[in-house]
Formats: sequence, C-alpha cells, structure tokens
Amino acid sequence: MLLACGLAGDIAQSTVEEVLPVVQIENREPARRFAEVCFGQVDADVARIGQVAGLEVAQDAIAGVGVELAFFGVGGVVQRGRRIERRAVKGQTNGGGCGYDLQGFDTTRGRLLALRVSEGKAMNREYHRWWSGDLGRDMEMLVFGHDGLPAIVFPTSCGRFFEFEDQGMVKAVADKIAQGRLQLFCVDSVDCESWYNDGVGADWRAARHVSYEHYILRDVLPLVRQKNRSPHLAAVGCSFGGYHALNIALKHPDLFTGALSMSGAFDLRGLGFLDEHYDDNCYFNLPLDYVPNITDHGYLEQLRRNTYVLATGIHDQCWNDNERMAAELRAKGIPVRLDVWGDNARHDWPWWQRMAHVYL
Repeated sequence: MLLACGLAGDIAQSTVEEVLPVVQIENREPARRFAEVCFGQVDADVARIGQVAGLEVAQDAIAGVGVELAFFGVGGVVQRGRRIERRAVKGQTNGGGCGYDLQGFDTTRGRLLALRVSEGKAMNREYHRWWSGDLGRDMEMLVFGHDGLPAIVFPTSCGRFFEFEDQGMVKAVADKIAQGRLQLFCVDSVDCESWYNDGVGADWRAARHVSYEHYILRDVLPLVRQKNRSPHLAAVGCSFGGYHALNIALKHPDLFTGALSMSGAFDLRGLGFLDEHYDDNCYFNLPLDYVPNITDHGYLEQLRRNTYVLATGIHDQCWNDNERMAAELRAKGIPVRLDVWGDNARHDWPWWQRMAHVYL
C-alpha cells in the first residue's frame, strides 16, 4: 500500500453489520491464520444463514456480504454442513475499516479457526466512451471505485481498456476499491497506431504518441477530476504500460503525484521503435534520455516531492531497464523505490497482481 499510504492520506473507515454469516469450513491442517474476507457476492458454499453469536438472522440481513477464504500457506477446502463454536470480536481490519474477527473451535476436528469478516459493498464499475478530437476516433475507458486515491491505469503493449480487469488486477485490489481507498481509471491504448505500428515511419509513431498524451491530459484527466477531488493522482501500468505511466508522470509532476511501474519497458530505442530517427517528439518521450538533462530547479523540486515506484523481478527481461531508470532518477536527487522481487518473479500477470496489492 505504498502509493495509497504516501498519497491518499487518511481514509474514512467503513462500518459493518451487526450480524454475520456462519462460516462452513473443513480445515485439513492446523490453522494458525487464515484471513481477510474479500468483497463480492455471497458464496453459498462458504456462508449460509444460521445462528451467529446467539442471534437468529434472516437471509436479507446479510445480503451483500461476500466471503472469500485466503489460506496463507494453510491447505483447506470449504464444505457445507460444518459448524464451529465461535465468538465474534469487534476490531479493525488490516485496511483500517471496522470489522469482526470470528474465532472458533471446530469440535469435530479439534482445531482452532479464525476468520475476519467485513461489510460487503458492491464495487462501482462504469463504462465510458467518447470521441477524442486529438486522436480522431472514439476512445473507451472503465472506472472502478467511488473514492480514494485516483489512478490512471495504462494497459500493456497494444492492450485494451478492459485488460486490467480481465487479467485479475482489479480483483487483486478489490478490497481497497470497495472500501473507497482506491479508484482506477483504466484507459485504452493506441500503441498499435504509434510505437508498435510497423507501417509508418518513426516520426509518425512518435507524433501519434504525442496525440495520445494530449488525449490523456485533455479528455481523461478532466473526467478524473470531475469524479474524484483528491489532490493526488497516480499513473499505473505493467510492462509497456509501465513506460506510459512513468513517462507521463515524469513529464507532468504538477499533475501526477506518483507512478507505479511494474516491469516497465523504458528502452524504446532498444525495442526498435526509432529506426535511426530522432526528433523532439522522440526525445521528450524517452525518459532514459531526457531525465539526465533536467536542470530546471522548479521542475526538479516538483519531481522530488512525488512518489515513484519501479517494481521488477529477478527473471524479468526488463530488470536492466528498471535499474538504469532508477539510477538516472537518483542521479537527479529524485526519490525512487526500486524493488527487485525474488522467488523466481517473472514478467507476467501473477506477479503484477501481487505487486499491485502491495503498492496500491
């Protein structure tokens, strides 16, 4: 939660209902800890109506409560018909909201069980489509959440606006979104018309990218500000989306107060996008080129006040790009957090899901 803690400030706590679902659990190993409930629909295989803390509750009393077991290293399955002796302890969830800890003893197996339950809320999800004058075509976008740290999310190379949802990234941070701690604005890309367009010259590719940046600044940003009054704004992306996120955040530190790049690919020259061509549109969109030449004191001071996170892995082909980018930022006194994940971390969605949960 680095970006959330660094940018979002204090978030209002959520409340919980006084009644909770009975949780049916078959635990195959001693449970030292298993953990938070994720927001979503009720899973009949996990929760059913019954007696909770001595109370008889009706179906509609817990409508909207979602239960998902996260077994941190503890094997287990969910099964109907299993009851546990239990007590409810009111407390704070890891996210700061009010919740309950259900602690119980499975009398049929003799094992201690613990589960945390929070109030379920439907996640706000919006689809937007409108004509972009800068790009000369319709552009689409998905919005997730209702409040919290606003983050413009860029897809991977030639990816679409629904990629973050389809690849499980929204689910990875669903608890923060539902709690009003994070709001995602997932934009479309035009990479196939710009940097990845083999049918045009490098000058046209770079110019098309500039038009895309204008679309983000002139169309997307006003919508973000209309929906979210936070003084902060993050840019987020994976792989080539990480390039987009960091590049626009570095170019506009007065608008973006942070960036999270996961496995960012920053060497556009090495990717073969320039074809020996080099003009201002290229230079000012190659952060490995323009960051070393930043001398304006006011500009540097803005950059030094913001939060930049570069996350990569030991088996990520973009590791070297991230080391180089972090070195250039540090040489200018711009604070940057470079995390190289171990445990065979690779350039792939499962790792980015874990990174998003940690940093957002």
